[in-house]
Amino acid sequence: MKFDRTLVKIRERSFPDLLDLAVVVTRKRFNLIAPAAIVGIVPFLVLNAWVVSLDDLDGLLILLIPLEAPWATAPLTVVLARLMFGEKISFGRTAKRLFGSLPSLIFFQLILRAILLLMIVTSPLIPTRLGFMNEVLLLERQSVFKSFRRAGTLRDRRGGDLFGQFLAYVIASAVFIVCCYVGSGTILNSIFDSNLTWEEPDFADLTGLRVQIPLWIAIGFGAVVRFFSYIDQRIRLEGWEVELRLKLAGQAMEEARGW
Repeated sequence: MKFDRTLVKIRERSFPDLLDLAVVVTRKRFNLIAPAAIVGIVPFLVLNAWVVSLDDLDGLLILLIPLEAPWATAPLTVVLARLMFGEKISFGRTAKRLFGSLPSLIFFQLILRAILLLMIVTSPLIPTRLGFMNEVLLLERQSVFKSFRRAGTLRDRRGGDLFGQFLAYVIASAVFIVCCYVGSGTILNSIFDSNLTWEEPDFADLTGLRVQIPLWIAIGFGAVVRFFSYIDQRIRLEGWEVELRLKLAGQAMEEARGW
């Protein structure tokens, strides 16, 4: 691990800075980030299309998408962690990390998340207590019980701020999805229909590709933002930049001693 050659400078950042950083990193490392996102998202996009094709099951998407999101973005989280420290990225290493974390992912991101969603009243615990769960499970690889405590610790002291950031991102994503839906509809009407009229959307439109594709783009980009928010939170709570500098100094002393 190259502590002196991180993908981005290790320092505290505001939420607008994190959004800007996510855009810059996505643009500069698009050749690595996009495939990782596609590998995770496409299977769930196909699954959702199949669910929609079944009669009277369209409403399941409201429950499925919150359950699918952490699984779909798991490969992207692993790739971002390797990019952060300039490590080699390969399909085998990424798959090995995902497979090693599979039991914890099933417990937290499937069973526990489903219970919290179904109870409705407890659903706000997902962005609060489980907000950084993917990062904790995939990158820190602690035991099941320690992982839950660790994810909660990362949310301590700034829980309100982080929940506000989550709501702000949800609103921004909704605006993005609406703009994509309206824009794509206008383009399609201009090509196939001479009458440019406003279409009143119905529930069927929400399950179509004109909504699903921008929705998953927003979820994928949100995973990038969350990863850098996780890094920022570790810096704020643990002085992570100091820890990395000390590790780098220790590494240099070991190398000097070897001579």
